Amino acid sequence: MNKLFLTLLITMLSFAGWSQEQRLQIQKVKKGEEPPAVMDAVRAQFPEAIVDQLSYLPYKLYGEEWNVRVDGTPLEDVSLYKVHIKQGQKEFNGVYDKNGKLLSSQTFVDFAALPADVRASLDKFKDWHVDHAHEYIQYNGKKTSDTYRVKLQKGAEHKILFMDPQGNIRNTRVTLF
Repeated sequence: MNKLFLTLLITMLSFAGWSQEQRLQIQKVKKGEEPPAVMDAVRAQFPEAIVDQLSYLPYKLYGEEWNVRVDGTPLEDVSLYKVHIKQGQKEFNGVYDKNGKLLSSQTFVDFAALPADVRASLDKFKDWHVDHAHEYIQYNGKKTSDTYRVKLQKGAEHKILFMDPQGNIRNTRVTLF
């Protein structure tokens, strides 16, 4: 009887902890509610671009990759905005603060547009196929940091390399899909 009671208690506590888990989300900004400072900054930096999507980005999600799970939980801390921009054939993502300061950016680039040192470093991965997604990421803080993100694939295994402009690997992530 005690084992049954203990098992039920542990199960109930597990569900209670699971239900209290807070999920953060990216939520689209409604038309007419665009922050003027952010929109002015985007227009100044990209006068011919089209803002494809503007979203609230909870500060806790900043720096957690560019793709963040979306669900229906309301936002509590809106201090950043994620902007997706299209200009001709180019695409750009930017994270702005509420005052319109660009904090980081992501530009999708062709393989040929990667620096020669980055492309040369990929020769170490001859058994891997270079995926279609290449990105130039720039972090604007006290010091600007340029990073190239290249996705590689070998069978079901995927590897993401984060490289500096000289082709040095800063970080690697391996995933199985």
